[in-house]
Amino acid sequence: MSLGYPIGSALSGVLLTWVGYYGVFSISASLYMFSLIYGYYFLEDPRQRAEKKIENQKHKKKGFLREFFDFELVLDTFRVAFKQGPGNRRLRVCLLLIVVCVVFGPMHGEFSILYLFTRFRFNWNEVQFSMWSTYSIVTNLMGTFFSITLFSNYLKLDDTLLGIISNTSKIVAAFAYAFARNDLEIYLAPLLEILNGTSFIAMRSIATKLVNGEEFGKVNSLFGLAEATMPLVYGPLYTRVYMATLNILPGAIFLLGAILTLPSIFIFGWLYFEHKKDRLRDEASKTDTEKQQAEQLK
Repeated sequence: MSLGYPIGSALSGVLLTWVGYYGVFSISASLYMFSLIYGYYFLEDPRQRAEKKIENQKHKKKGFLREFFDFELVLDTFRVAFKQGPGNRRLRVCLLLIVVCVVFGPMHGEFSILYLFTRFRFNWNEVQFSMWSTYSIVTNLMGTFFSITLFSNYLKLDDTLLGIISNTSKIVAAFAYAFARNDLEIYLAPLLEILNGTSFIAMRSIATKLVNGEEFGKVNSLFGLAEATMPLVYGPLYTRVYMATLNILPGAIFLLGAILTLPSIFIFGWLYFEHKKDRLRDEASKTDTEKQQAEQLK
């Protein structure tokens, strides 16, 4: 998926000039159909536990349509995601959902008007925009790889610190986008945003530590639902702000994105201190266990 974005972005402008809108959407529909057929005929379901098999048999008896529109499955997802647990589990999941909204929301909002912005501000065409978009995605991938390698694997930083670094990079880059005056400056802006991709990895990594393996699928689907609804909220918002500020500061929407992203830094900061408390609690519990074992040996 990470490679698909830059390849598709690089080819989008060229294909649009060659085959037009009908050709582009026909190619897209064909690729979707191919992935659907491949997934249905060639991908196998993972092995399931006996309890899960019994549960799936009950769902199969309902029929495909009844199971597909079964509202009880939706309620079960919310029950699992928001159930009480140790270490403020419910609060942490709720805050992570807010982070999903304030991180993915501005991204979708900016994407909805980015081409219009570059066309108005720099007089770009489709090919120029697709080349810049590809460059931006490639630098983001390189920054994500660098960040994971250095900060996570080598320095062993907490996932919450990765999220803070990532969103700080996003906010700093927002000023470069907002006040860019020429092609050189807009090409330098993605370099300031180069670490932004790690926030998505950090969010899911934190979520895996809050829930067990089976529950993570439901929590992850809830995150996906929150992400999917963000274009419905941020798309119209960014469009209205862009229209209102077009003749004053066309890049004002990037400053709006920086303001909307700011709460995620505070949430990651709170989660960082919560993780420190968890580590101290685990160390104290381990020490008590060792003392008890030593006393029993005596």
